[in-house]
Amino acid sequence: MGKHKIAFGINLKKLFGSALLLFATMSVSAQTVQTFFVDNIDLPYLTTAQKQQLVDDFKDKKGDALVVNSLGDTTLLESSTANFIQLKCNNAHTIQIKSLRRQSDNDNVFCVVNTYKAPAAESTIEFFTKDNVKINEQLFTMPQVSSLLQKPDTLSNDDFKQLTEMFDPQLIELRLSPTDNSITETLSLPSVPRDKKKILNGLKLQRKLNWNGNNFN
Repeated sequence: MGKHKIAFGINLKKLFGSALLLFATMSVSAQTVQTFFVDNIDLPYLTTAQKQQLVDDFKDKKGDALVVNSLGDTTLLESSTANFIQLKCNNAHTIQIKSLRRQSDNDNVFCVVNTYKAPAAESTIEFFTKDNVKINEQLFTMPQVSSLLQKPDTLSNDDFKQLTEMFDPQLIELRLSPTDNSITETLSLPSVPRDKKKILNGLKLQRKLNWNGNNFN
């Protein structure tokens, strides 16, 4: 009888241990963009509690999901869905996060786009595993500036060359889509005379790339 009790106790311990392991595995696998944002996006002027407050306020629809950060500026959570977040950190900085399924390991990766405006917009892009390990594989290639420009038929080659030289510095803005797994590339317009803005905007192309399960192409 004593042996049966010992064996039963051991089996319960094994079962309990297996259940804990399964729960931990499910918790990691089910990580959302919201938990990734709260746990892993490091913003020195926002506390973890403030990031969680933004997520909770947006979910509970308590008016605008915003907090006053330690710099005395306002940080606003503009969008939060099952696989997407857009955060307006301040007037000069926006963060977008997208959860994407990767076919190579059948797991989620998190695409993080930071866009800075000073005043022209420039973006950086990084990818992370659900464990917040940076992915060094080339999942996205920044475009050549020339691929985001077009020459109108009415413009001579010399005039086109002179106008394109006004895109200095050459800055590229990236925008993740909140509704599908795509990213849009555009060339930022630097500070130029007002009479040149319309002409230069007419030279800009917008390219949209789609996530194919392994990278954007």
